[in-house]
Amino acid sequence: MVQSQTIAKWGRLKRLSYIIDDQVKQGLLSGAFLTEPDKNGMHFVAPGATTPEVGELLQLVYDLDLVLTDYDWMAHALPERPIVGSLDLRETKKLITGIFRGDRFIEGELVGQLNDGLVQRLCRRAYFLTLTVDDWPSHFPINSEKSIDVGLVCRSIDGTIEGRTEGDRRRCPSKQCCGWLVGVRWEDGQLLRICSEGWHFDPVKKELNVVGGGQISARVVSPKPLGRPPLPRDAWPSRSELMKFRAWSQQKSGS
Repeated sequence: MVQSQTIAKWGRLKRLSYIIDDQVKQGLLSGAFLTEPDKNGMHFVAPGATTPEVGELLQLVYDLDLVLTDYDWMAHALPERPIVGSLDLRETKKLITGIFRGDRFIEGELVGQLNDGLVQRLCRRAYFLTLTVDDWPSHFPINSEKSIDVGLVCRSIDGTIEGRTEGDRRRCPSKQCCGWLVGVRWEDGQLLRICSEGWHFDPVKKELNVVGGGQISARVVSPKPLGRPPLPRDAWPSRSELMKFRAWSQQKSGS
């Protein structure tokens, strides 16, 4: 059984992987490069650019023992295009080790693999292999009817919008996804089925937190805008209207 503090670190790692995906799209990461020659014809190595989130992810990768100490990474070249979804946990850690150890010898190796998205995919693969059983989060209890509690709190990516679980769960129908969908009634009135590929369950607070994809949809494989966005606030139902929905009238507490 994975300890709750460690589960929290895994959740943060998953969230960071999606944040860095967005930073890559914005062109915020770059490796070291040679400057143009100065008046004397001299070139200099200019430092690359990363973000605080990259530094945080780097620390978590080591905290979660994703870098192996018993693997001769120098004897194995990184495959050009690994099929991440087919890797087991040991194979996933081998690739992570090769990238993170290699960055100490090859300037820009880590940034290059971040820009390619490989590091983020490997982190999410490690999360999946460590925390799921039959593709379902092992720390997220299900009842005798194979469903989840009604009324669990769910929070949007930025934490500003709340939802409540409807109690149902089903396999994601997308062939590109091995996640599970759970029904969430958001406080804007929308009922969405959010995919576990884009959320993390906090077993201490007993809350679902959207960590990737759309703001409230958690859809990471949909075309933009990644599922339905929140409604304008002036279109939201009142609190008394929300309480008419089963998900909100049977709210569960994490206390």
